[in-house]
Amino acid sequence: MEAMSVPVSGRMIDRRRFLQYTTGAVALVAMPWSTPALGWAAGFSTPHFEFKPINDTITAVFGEGGNCLVAKYRTPTAGLKPYGLLIDCKLSHLGYTLRREIEDQCQVRLTHVINTHHHPDHAGGNHAFNSDLHLIGHQAIKPRIEDNYNLYVEAGRRSAEAGDPPADLAEEYQRYAKWADDATVDDFLPDQLMEDNELELTLGDLKVVLRHEGAGHTDNDVYVHFPQHNVIHTGDLLFYKLHPYFDPPGGSNSVGWQTSVKAVITHCDSETVVIPGHGEITAKDGLQDQADYFDAIRNLVTAARAEGKSRAAITQMKLPGYEAYGFGQVLPRALGAVWEELAKG
Repeated sequence: MEAMSVPVSGRMIDRRRFLQYTTGAVALVAMPWSTPALGWAAGFSTPHFEFKPINDTITAVFGEGGNCLVAKYRTPTAGLKPYGLLIDCKLSHLGYTLRREIEDQCQVRLTHVINTHHHPDHAGGNHAFNSDLHLIGHQAIKPRIEDNYNLYVEAGRRSAEAGDPPADLAEEYQRYAKWADDATVDDFLPDQLMEDNELELTLGDLKVVLRHEGAGHTDNDVYVHFPQHNVIHTGDLLFYKLHPYFDPPGGSNSVGWQTSVKAVITHCDSETVVIPGHGEITAKDGLQDQADYFDAIRNLVTAARAEGKSRAAITQMKLPGYEAYGFGQVLPRALGAVWEELAKG
């Protein structure tokens, strides 16, 4: 396990420039990245993100993309305004808005960002944070961002330029669209990569543990544990009461994913607060539901294959017991991904 005490000052880093870029290899358009946005930011009349305090230290942030988390910490020299750690950065065109609202609502000076994985609704907003903050991710995130950052930029540009943006956000959308013309891969890459499967950070009075259990939702999943507060942010290892998005080109597989979820459960007790990548705040039971989901979907596909059903027919099936789950539009993709896993043996 890596363990380190991280300085709180911002960073100024000379990043290696890349000469060639490739477009995203993952068919991310099937994912319902945008969800209804809620919330409020000081001085802005239009609500946007929703801030849900867990305790005096930790706040979850919901709306438009994966769920974020902000954790405050203090040092002997922090003064009246605490420092802050952010988990995930939502969609690219909302990066500036997210940073402003976090600083307004949580009253923190952000110093660190953790990416739970490379998908655009979690890492797309990196560009709004990495000029002066430390960004941390698993080492496998780097090639994924290199392959997909053009998708982040262009999808964000289309969103920023589509129709009439909320009046309060128009300036930030315009700022993004102008910035996107000169965007490079370096604008999205973390400056610190986890080389081991566990990294412990000491940020002032806050302990943070990052863990990677292998390929699951992607090959670069990280979940983040705050042991002092009994809070875990799972990234997209957990889609709570939602059908999960499978990304086989990005490393998804149901067996590894289930193994990762079971590993997260070992760090929970009956009082643990679990913040999923998508869905509402839950607890240990929510993680068990996710683990059980993978058994259910594999059993369904195994039985259908034994009956001679084609892949096309299987992707149109319903998953018994999970009819009330959201994100129904990605269930065919999940069924197809599991079919491919079983076909490979």
